[in-house]
Amino acid sequence: MPCDTIFRQMEAAERQREEEERKRALREIEDALARGVARIVKQPDGTFRVIGARLPKGMYDLCTLAKLQERNSAAFRKAMAQAQAQGANFMYQHHLAHLKGGHGH
Repeated sequence: MPCDTIFRQMEAAERQREEEERKRALREIEDALARGVARIVKQPDGTFRVIGARLPKGMYDLCTLAKLQERNSAAFRKAMAQAQAQGANFMYQHHLAHLKGGHGH
């Protein structure tokens, strides 16, 4: 039906607009990472989060990080390496505290 065709065209245009907004938001996050305004941090549960930047509409940290990884920018690689090093350092300090007996749960 003609109404369905118009609806599908509007739906496709809306999806296209949302995709463009996500791409713009990802570029803004990469720019913020490069400037040091945003960063990626490793959470105690092993997950990573983006701090200091607005996530794209409808996307959570995991999806945002996956899209940034696909783009593979230098800013993302640097921020992720820093987050992994930070997380490894935290785990090392946590382990040492347990060995010294100065830390308990």
